[in-house]
Amino acid sequence: VYGPWGRPDMAPFRFASRMLNGEKIPVYNQGDMIRDFTYIDDINEGVTRVALSTEGANYAIYNIGRGEPVPLMDFIDVLARELGVEPQLDMLPMQDGDVPRTMADTTALQADYGYRPKVSIEQGVAEFAEWYRQYYQV
Repeated sequence: VYGPWGRPDMAPFRFASRMLNGEKIPVYNQGDMIRDFTYIDDINEGVTRVALSTEGANYAIYNIGRGEPVPLMDFIDVLARELGVEPQLDMLPMQDGDVPRTMADTTALQADYGYRPKVSIEQGVAEFAEWYRQYYQV
């Protein structure tokens, strides 16, 4: 999950900070990573649909995410473009305990509540980058 007011220890915040300060970004597994980056508004939509529903078993376990894998390097490229910088990358081996690919399976949430994320990576990263620059005054 990424977006305004997110956790500053997460990749989008760390990447933005390092990019804007001209520092190298640690990129694990030589960049061969895939994640299901989901914008906060889409997470809110999924939670709200379940919480406010009067139909179905709203106590079930649902996986809320985008459901579309995004290569890490694509995410970095979009963020760098939106921040107007050329990122410096520190290509590193895989970290112990990490996995190269993760993705949400939102099939049940879609079937039961019609949930479909709407925010593209390009739109979400653009909104995050704009917020980041204003909030941190950079």
